[in-house]
Amino acid sequence: MQHKQMIASLGSLLSLFSLVHSHGYVSSPRARNWVAHENGTDGQEAGKAKKEYCPHCLNRNNGVCGYTDTNDYDEWVDSLGNVIPWESQGAYNSGDVIRMNFTIPVHHGGHIEIRACPNGRSSTWDCFTDPSRSLLFVKDLLYDIPADPIHPDRGYLAGWSEGYTEYVHDYQLPQGLYGEEVLIQWKYITSNSCKPPNYDAYFSGGNSQVKVLPSEWYSPTVSDCNLPYPQSGDPSLPGTPEQFFGCIEVSVAPPPPSTASGSPVQIPVSAPVAQPTGTVAQPTEPASPVTQPIAPVTEPTGESVVPTSGAKREDSKMMAYLGISFAWFCILVL
Repeated sequence: MQHKQMIASLGSLLSLFSLVHSHGYVSSPRARNWVAHENGTDGQEAGKAKKEYCPHCLNRNNGVCGYTDTNDYDEWVDSLGNVIPWESQGAYNSGDVIRMNFTIPVHHGGHIEIRACPNGRSSTWDCFTDPSRSLLFVKDLLYDIPADPIHPDRGYLAGWSEGYTEYVHDYQLPQGLYGEEVLIQWKYITSNSCKPPNYDAYFSGGNSQVKVLPSEWYSPTVSDCNLPYPQSGDPSLPGTPEQFFGCIEVSVAPPPPSTASGSPVQIPVSAPVAQPTGTVAQPTEPASPVTQPIAPVTEPTGESVVPTSGAKREDSKMMAYLGISFAWFCILVL
């Protein structure tokens, strides 16, 4: 009898452990904790993290990425203690829409918030909390959950039961944010112990679809959460929701230049000149200067000879003089 009671107690303890620690992870693009789950090792091998058997348990945080009893995902070191080189799990352009697949093994309501920092391994909490780093929720591909006009960065979780564990959301990267090493922070904020701001209005129809959503999808009777939420993720503080973390390594290309190099430059067009009103005397055509008629030019047939300047004029004068002299000679003789 005592043996059966011990087994029952152990089962209850394991069930409680699951409820407390099993919550969520991103499988595509792969978060560091999912990489450790899929590629980690139980031994010692360079470049491989310790095998992660609880990739959905990152409800504690030292920096931005969370940690478990196995790995600290801010340090992100291999089984030998060496830093794991950056490995982008996706390549995007600035402003692109990212499709994210994530799993919530134990659903406690709530929503997802995703932020990006272009500082790679040096990304800090302050970088992520900058409002310009937030990705915008675009679409829920499985349950068509509406967006929140007041909090456009939130991706709410449909349902609240064992039937709702897999999710596919689209989020848009911030315009102008880019870098070879961009760290994305995924954060799941629950709503079972307190309600984040605007939950009542959102579920009552204050959403992009103006649709009243089932009240059992959140906890309408619990108190409001207090802001800001602790970086540590500690839910024991009054008015604090439980938070789960994950970090994803990606590369984001810069936006194309506004004017492509080599494009033709447009010549500015002057504005048309307005015609004056009234009678305007038309200007007379200016007299053209009188010029000597120019004989048509013919192509020379032989070797070209360039005349000396003034030669033609002097020859003409000499011929005229000889002609006059010859005439007087004839008169005198006759």
